[in-house]
Amino acid sequence: MKPEFNFNRNERRSSTRIPIGLETTYKISESTAPVRLGMTADLSLDGMRLCQIERIEPGREVSLTFLLPTQGQMTLAGKVVWCQELGSGQQGYQAGIQWLRPTAATRARLNAFYIDRIQRETPVTGAPVEPAESFRLWWRMVEIAVIGFAILIVSNFISWFGRTGRPSSEQSSKKVSADSLQP
Repeated sequence: MKPEFNFNRNERRSSTRIPIGLETTYKISESTAPVRLGMTADLSLDGMRLCQIERIEPGREVSLTFLLPTQGQMTLAGKVVWCQELGSGQQGYQAGIQWLRPTAATRARLNAFYIDRIQRETPVTGAPVEPAESFRLWWRMVEIAVIGFAILIVSNFISWFGRTGRPSSEQSSKKVSADSLQP
């Protein structure tokens, strides 16, 4: 078994954060709110920084699902440690999430992701990444996709209702006879 890697021993966390933007769905535990969409700003063996539209109160538990490169889909439980506005005139919030009860297999998958990043020589620092700009661009792409989907639905709706759905008078007056079916 490979040991867990720590990039920067000077960081206050037991594991260093890897800057990465992953589309993440999250559900606030004990809430009737639907599943929401957010984006990671960074990820570590201990948790993640999540950018989202709504404020999540510290202390709340969340269930998070994301697709981790080289490791596939992961679903983890976490606890919101802090939450603050993105700032710089950006809409939305960022929250520090601490993993709750990750299994040994989950930790091994996260560790494998870390090791893979090192082997690929991807620049990794312990310094925080400003997520506001990447989150704004990502949110704009989501808006464009939603608008495109709405246009597609409206155009299909119009073309569907543009037809009467009734056969023309020519088609209804034609009768198929047994003689017309013979070669």
